[in-house]
Amino acid sequence: MKFTGVTVLFAASLAAQNNGSIQGVVKDSSDAVIASAKVTANHLDTGLRREAVTNEAGIYLFPTLPVGRYKISVSLSGFSTAEVPELKLDVGQSARIDFTLKPGSLTESVTVSAAAALLDSETSTVGQVIDNKRIVELPLNGRNYLELARLTAGTAPARGSRPQGEGVFAAAGQHGYQVQVNIDGVDNSLT
Repeated sequence: MKFTGVTVLFAASLAAQNNGSIQGVVKDSSDAVIASAKVTANHLDTGLRREAVTNEAGIYLFPTLPVGRYKISVSLSGFSTAEVPELKLDVGQSARIDFTLKPGSLTESVTVSAAAALLDSETSTVGQVIDNKRIVELPLNGRNYLELARLTAGTAPARGSRPQGEGVFAAAGQHGYQVQVNIDGVDNSLT
C-alpha cells in the first residue's frame, strides 16, 4: 500500500512540473486594490477556461495552468474590462500580470496590445525554452541534445568536470556538477 501512495505522489509531482502559473494584482486608476474582481484565463489552443476572484488585497492566482497561449481578462461591475489578448506560458514559468481597471460602463473594454517582455519577479529560477524551429535548424555535432544548452546566455563548456563528449556545460559560473538538466520536468542530469 505504501508503494502505491508514493507512486501517486511521484506522478502528481511530475504533472505539476509541466505547468506554469499566473498571478498578479488588480488595482483601480487611483492605485487602490480591488477585491472581488473576476479574472479569467482562456487557453487559446484548447479552450480551457479557468476563473479566479481577487482577494481583499487585490491578488489573484492561477497556481497550475497547462503551458500554452492564454488570454487573460479582468472584469468588475462599474469598471471597464481589461485584458491581455495573448500571453505565452512556458514550463515552470510564474508569470505576473498586474491590471489597472478604469471606471466605465459594462460595455467598455480596454485591451493591452503591446506589452513589455515578462520578467519573472516571482522566482529566482533562470531558464530558457528552446523552440522546435531552432532545434531542427541547428546542426548538432555528435547529435548530443545537451549541446542545445549552449544557446542560452551565460553557458560555456565545462572544463575538467566530466568528459567533454558528454555535452556537460557550466551555467552562470557554476561548476558542471552543479547544473541540473530537466527534460519534461524529470531530472536527467549526468552523474
